[in-house]
Amino acid sequence: MPWHPDTMTHRYERYAAAVGIESPLKELRHYSATQLLTNGVDLSTVAGRLGHSDGSTTLRFYAQFVRPADQHAAMLLSDRLSDLRKKEQLRELFAAAQSASSGVDLTVLAEKFAPIVGVDDDVALAYLAEFSAGRC
Repeated sequence: MPWHPDTMTHRYERYAAAVGIESPLKELRHYSATQLLTNGVDLSTVAGRLGHSDGSTTLRFYAQFVRPADQHAAMLLSDRLSDLRKKEQLRELFAAAQSASSGVDLTVLAEKFAPIVGVDDDVALAYLAEFSAGRC
């Protein structure tokens, strides 16, 4: 004989009351979906676990703004912008060095500019080689 649709809800309510949980079962579903999405589980997998035929339903009902995820996204963008600022500063220093003298040794410039910009010598040298080759 099949279970009544409310069987699990009532069972959950009894167990939750016994241990002092006041959240309804529906909130656990929402929490699970949100945590999975926030922690990088792909949308298709989360949708499948929830029994949704496509990800749009999952996003509409379960994806919400989550502060830690937002802070992580901001940090990624901030790091990338910082890298771009350093590269641009190196480009400006390289252009000034090129106009001051015709024969520039990229290794010497990398050693000189890296501490100014805040990158290691290898990163500075890679960028300077890129600028020298005109690939930017």
